[in-house]
Amino acid sequence: MKNLKVRTKVVMLAVGLICIAIFMCMLSITKLTDEMNQSLDTLEARLNEDYDTNIKEQVGTTIKMIEAIYQKSQQGVYSLEESKQLAAEIVRSLRYGESGYFWVDTYEGDNVVLLGSETEGTNRLDTVDVNGFRMVANIIEVGKQPDGGFTEYWFPKEGEEEASPKRSYSKAFEPYQWVVGTGNYTDYIDNEIATLRAEKVTEVNKVIMEMAIILIVVLCISMFITGLFSRQLGSAFNSICSYLRQVASGDFTAKLPKNIANRKDDFGTLITELENMKSSVSGLIKQTNIEADKILEVVSQVTLGVNELNSNLEDVSATTEELAAGMEETSAASQEMLTASQEIDMATKVIAEKSSQGAELASEIYKRADVTKSEVDMAQQVAGAMRQEIEEKLQEALENVKIVEQIHVLSESIMTITGQTNLLALNAAIEAARAGEAGRGFSVVADEIRDLAEQSKNTVVKIQEVTEQVTESVNNLSDSATKLLDFVSTKVNQDYDRFGDVAEEYHKDANYINDLIQDFSETAEGLKKSIGSVMTAINEVSQASEQGAIGTSDIAEKVMGVTNKSMYVADQVSISKESSIHLHEEIGKFRLED
Repeated sequence: MKNLKVRTKVVMLAVGLICIAIFMCMLSITKLTDEMNQSLDTLEARLNEDYDTNIKEQVGTTIKMIEAIYQKSQQGVYSLEESKQLAAEIVRSLRYGESGYFWVDTYEGDNVVLLGSETEGTNRLDTVDVNGFRMVANIIEVGKQPDGGFTEYWFPKEGEEEASPKRSYSKAFEPYQWVVGTGNYTDYIDNEIATLRAEKVTEVNKVIMEMAIILIVVLCISMFITGLFSRQLGSAFNSICSYLRQVASGDFTAKLPKNIANRKDDFGTLITELENMKSSVSGLIKQTNIEADKILEVVSQVTLGVNELNSNLEDVSATTEELAAGMEETSAASQEMLTASQEIDMATKVIAEKSSQGAELASEIYKRADVTKSEVDMAQQVAGAMRQEIEEKLQEALENVKIVEQIHVLSESIMTITGQTNLLALNAAIEAARAGEAGRGFSVVADEIRDLAEQSKNTVVKIQEVTEQVTESVNNLSDSATKLLDFVSTKVNQDYDRFGDVAEEYHKDANYINDLIQDFSETAEGLKKSIGSVMTAINEVSQASEQGAIGTSDIAEKVMGVTNKSMYVADQVSISKESSIHLHEEIGKFRLED
């Protein structure tokens, strides 16, 4: 049904209605025929019932007359035989209707009354009808019942040889042992029913003919109206289909004929809705065309932005690699500084050992110079003053010597690198802000780079301060050591040469040297500990440099990932651009009204 044309469906509907009309007519005819047969059957039953009631009443009346005669015989008016004869004569003379009469038979089958015919006085118990039915025996048998009974049989009419249907009623009169009966032929009922049936059939046929004529006229009118309606419907439907085909092909300038567009029926409503739909779709296509142009423009701008972002990412990647290389160089320099510090530590240990040996030697000198103690008092005072001065210088140098001069140079390089890193991180953050949502992840990476650069800068500043202190301490230590060497090589030697023979002075000088060497040994131990602290600081700088190198490597990898994502975005933007161009081309196929 879904694939059938509307015109075909209309024709099928008309044919269906015609079939229903024919079926209703046939149903009406059948119903009319059934009602006719039912009414005739009812009439026949009523006639038979009236007939039965009539003959039953006639027999009852006759028996009442016989009962009256019998009562008189009981009263002595008549003898029994006289009363029977009188009753027989009365019954023989009784008539009803046109041909109604009565008969009387005894219980043994002897006929008492039958129109005064020769049958009277004979026994007819074995009498049968044309069908072999013992009608008299049945009449007597049913008559003996309390209410009597009916008997149907076939028997020829008077003057005829052909048997006709007959129905009788009989009832016994017990005092005489008679069975009084009457009956009549029932073919008149059948004839009457047949006549009525013929009349009814004629009436029904007349009604059927009238219904057939009306049905034919209605069918013709229906076919004419259906054909006219289907042609109009098909014409309107074809016009609408042609209009829709033009619209479907993209021609939104198509117009419907005025005779179709001005209809007020369902097609008119459909056409109005189609025009509204065409206007809506036309506006949608126009707006889509405008939006497609905007999309193309936006895609072009996004493409430029993505290309610029890729270029900036490449610069950031290169700078990050340079920063990683600088961090690795810083780490290597820190390792070298650590090695130098280890060598200084070894030298400090040697000095401490030598100081211990000098203390032992001074003790021996003290013992030997005990005799010449008084002679070396002056030299001891001079040596003590010099020792005090050297001790102060050395103490000051040992407190400040925590890093070496090279740390200052390396810290300057790290400061330069961190400045460049901070600048690159700032540029990366700016580019990420320009990229918007797509650059959010890269903005986080740029912030981490900037934080790391700031931390590196702070660390370098601390390193520079320590470097300056260490440099100054090393210079002081160098000056003090130089003075000590000059003093030992000149004044002390001269004093020892001059007062070599003075035991007291030699004793004092030995004592002074002993104390000086002890202090020097203690100072050497302190220097050893300071060198250890310097080595720890240098080791931390080295580890920080290595971590910075690892961090910059991670940054480079993340920058590479961002670059790949940016390339993917560029590819997707290119695909979007192609789709927008294709959409613009497809929209261009539509012809719209101005």
